Amino acid sequence: LCVERSIVTYTATVSACEKGGDWVRALQLFGEMVDDRVERNTVTYNAMVRACTAGGEFTRALHLFHEMADQSVLADVFTHCEAVSASALCGNWAYALELCRQMADRCLERDIVASSVACRACEKAGETVCVLELCREVAADLVK
Repeated sequence: LCVERSIVTYTATVSACEKGGDWVRALQLFGEMVDDRVERNTVTYNAMVRACTAGGEFTRALHLFHEMADQSVLADVFTHCEAVSASALCGNWAYALELCRQMADRCLERDIVASSVACRACEKAGETVCVLELCREVAADLVK
């Protein structure tokens, strides 16, 4: 059986690898997309960022998040949430907070999950003032 290599088949396979916890294979497939001249889109990047975050590859996940802008691929709410999670999990509370704030700056609805993750990261670092500031910002978002 020969399957056509397309954005749909690659993205589905990368996503399956992510769900199966195989970030290494997902990354290999992601690289093959370039070799096969198959465009990578937001959904593909989201699956890759999730796979790397789930695999404890937080730096790689953040690198992929930044690569999206270089490749003119728009990051969505899900991408930002994963990047906030990766930052928080690697102990970079300041960057998790910055990414959460960027969501509002980019006219993305600031997700309660991303806000909660950023708050927990700040709290773990003893940055209670940041937690209170972010809570005020989120509350102000809800009033808008």
